[in-house]
Amino acid sequence: MSDLAWWLDGWVDETALERAATDVHRRHQALHARYIVSGPEVGHAVLPAEPGRAQFHGLPLARTDAAATDAVRAVLTQPLRLDDGEVWRCALSRSSASGRGLFGVVAHHAAFDGWSARILAAELSTAYAARVAGTEPEFGAPVASLAQFDAGYRQQLAAADLDAQRQYWLGEFRGMHPCHLPGRSPEPAANAGPVTAPGFAVEPAQLRPWETYGRSRGMTAFEWVAAAYAEALIRAGAQRDLGLVFPTANRGSELIDRSITCRVGVACLRPNGPSRQGRHLLARMHDAYTKAMAATDLLLDPAEIARAVGNPPPGTPLLQGIPILAYQDALPAIKLGDATGKITPVFGRWDKSSVDLYTEVQPRSAGGMDLNVVLRTDLYPAGLADDIGRLLLEIIREGPGLLEQRTAT
Repeated sequence: MSDLAWWLDGWVDETALERAATDVHRRHQALHARYIVSGPEVGHAVLPAEPGRAQFHGLPLARTDAAATDAVRAVLTQPLRLDDGEVWRCALSRSSASGRGLFGVVAHHAAFDGWSARILAAELSTAYAARVAGTEPEFGAPVASLAQFDAGYRQQLAAADLDAQRQYWLGEFRGMHPCHLPGRSPEPAANAGPVTAPGFAVEPAQLRPWETYGRSRGMTAFEWVAAAYAEALIRAGAQRDLGLVFPTANRGSELIDRSITCRVGVACLRPNGPSRQGRHLLARMHDAYTKAMAATDLLLDPAEIARAVGNPPPGTPLLQGIPILAYQDALPAIKLGDATGKITPVFGRWDKSSVDLYTEVQPRSAGGMDLNVVLRTDLYPAGLADDIGRLLLEIIREGPGLLEQRTAT
């Protein structure tokens, strides 16, 4: 699930916003398709004869900002029924105390990702302006149909050396051990458990040495963040040869990239693995990332990964013990007429997780970044999440020069 919410300073025409949501709903097939679900997997999509309307909840006036938040949360946290064509929904509440509106959206990852959030915010703004003016929205360029998505992906696969990519990933996963940090419970883990998710802030000035370093060496921000994170885990007690799983967006043509869909796959980094090149951790991470991104056309069958890693015990989620590092796009702004939308933290995002450790990095539009370290408290002491976050901040403050020195082989 992906959820977004904006506090809106200014008056919002609820009827116009509902019509704008329906305009976007009807424009993107991914938002109005019915998805066939078999067990935990999402299968194929079926297009309805009539796209219908967006599910929009105009909520009664709330007394306070907190009450407005609770009202929107209650709508967004209800499960979505993919096989009934319920892919997304939105809700609008107003606070009489502040005069602000809160507009929230939830969408299923079967049809929606971080890139889609930017498209949604931009197109809602465009459609709202048209509806307030009493006209039909003009979005400009067309978007991809589901058939075009499928054709584009098949064309991409046909042009890739899938055998070479398969061998690369099997080699990366072979012999990789779960990242079991000190204090982990020896008891068998359930498929999901409760979490703690402390937040940490990195100021713009602390990032400037890293940004300069990255530019001079052709490294993305994600790469040096990943290197700093790997070092934080090692200092927290993880083994030196650890793996990091990260979500990555599969970009396509201009047509596909302006369309709402889910482009996200997962890849893995093993910066200190036996195949790595580079004198220190930053260089080895760059090598791992470059090779991983050259092999993202192929999604390995889970059974292949399990055999390469070493089959996990029955009932254990695949790769549960490999930390996930998610570097998110900057959160999109929204403008509904004179009302400017300021993004607000999402609702109930972290209550349970199926992985031991998930760390999210969110760049701020004005500079700096926010970090959330999400740790399962049925497996680890809750304070370990704070320790990892503080170590990561310490490494970022130290700068890339010290990380080079401390991780040289």
